Amino acid sequence: IPDDPEVANLIAAFQKPIASVLKQKIGFTETALDRNGALRELISDSMLEATSKAGAVAAFINVGGVRANLEAGDITLGKANEVQPFRNLLVIVELTGAELKAVLETPFIGTEPSGGVLIPSSGTSYDADMKRPVNDRVSQIIVGGAPIDLAKQYKCCFLNFTANGGDA
Repeated sequence: IPDDPEVANLIAAFQKPIASVLKQKIGFTETALDRNGALRELISDSMLEATSKAGAVAAFINVGGVRANLEAGDITLGKANEVQPFRNLLVIVELTGAELKAVLETPFIGTEPSGGVLIPSSGTSYDADMKRPVNDRVSQIIVGGAPIDLAKQYKCCFLNFTANGGDA
């Protein structure tokens, strides 16, 4: 930012109301939620809850989509923004079981899993084994509480970043 007093005054004028908004309490958690575990699962479950009325049966968040832990106590808008600082939208994508399996395989193509590993909502799960051949590393896929049917159509919720190929 240039050393322009008008710009500095404008920034200062916005900092106070923005700071006030970021301090607004939007929730509470009795326990700390780790971004590498329970918090990812909570977010994918919340994504499914938000889109289930539109027909989604599963939701997935990429591991890089959760950027901070939540400590026990009040959850503020600012803290929520630290956890998910991106402006993603929820997108429902209709995929066959075979297409969903291919999506789940994508992060396991290399020698190490990529940041695109997808964390599923409750009722959906899969196993990944890096020792298996490429494109056959994902198995034991359960979608919406039932074993995957490769020919069946599934409505799945993703962040628009992931749906558009991010972290692939």
